[in-house]
Amino acid sequence: MERFTIGKLKQILGYSEDNKTLNYVIKDGGVLDNIGYTKSDTDLPMYYTFTNEDKYLELTYISELKKTGFFTGIERHIDTNVRNRKIKVPLKGLFREHWAYEENYLNGTFYEIENTHLITIDVFAESMANKEIGVIGFYLYSFLKFKNDKFPKGVNISLEQISSQTGIKPTVRDKYLESLKKYNFINCRVKPFVVNMPKQYRKASKYLVNDVSNFSQIELEIDKRKVLNWEQVKENYLEEDEK
Repeated sequence: MERFTIGKLKQILGYSEDNKTLNYVIKDGGVLDNIGYTKSDTDLPMYYTFTNEDKYLELTYISELKKTGFFTGIERHIDTNVRNRKIKVPLKGLFREHWAYEENYLNGTFYEIENTHLITIDVFAESMANKEIGVIGFYLYSFLKFKNDKFPKGVNISLEQISSQTGIKPTVRDKYLESLKKYNFINCRVKPFVVNMPKQYRKASKYLVNDVSNFSQIELEIDKRKVLNWEQVKENYLEEDEK
């Protein structure tokens, strides 16, 4: 059995195995643990089943197998090799709120899919395989996918709103948005930047995410944002207003 270590996780995310910049996020008692997204534990889930017509997820943990006495050679081998090693429990997949965790009420995203959005493992794999996309590009794609689930024909959102809602700085945001466009992860109907345009006429660009089957392995040419003067386009905008 191959062990999935923190070092391997870092490599998958495009970092060196010895890189320590992520440790404060993923370590025992780190950021993800402190905000209630993960929990460090030693009890491994060994099997999963879907029960009833609702396909209710049931997990069987190694501690439960020990109690029953039905502990196979494979399970004993796994237990021996991972003893005293900790795993990360995805708490939000099991419990949405703290009270649900306290009462062991399973209402997380594994059980109730309302207000969730699906990002396939293929999208993650393609993002990690492309050095110009990586973790931040995947995060941006996922954010826009979440928006597109609400607005299937494309979401109009300004660059300022993207930064304020994701926490990504403008220079980093622009870099990864361009990469997502170049490799056809997203389509963007870019609005021109119009110098001296009155605020009431400004419109945000429209973003639409693509399916993984449409991602490009090679860099594509993309439309650059045009810079115009208000006097050049003033009549068009005033005509639209009248209509």
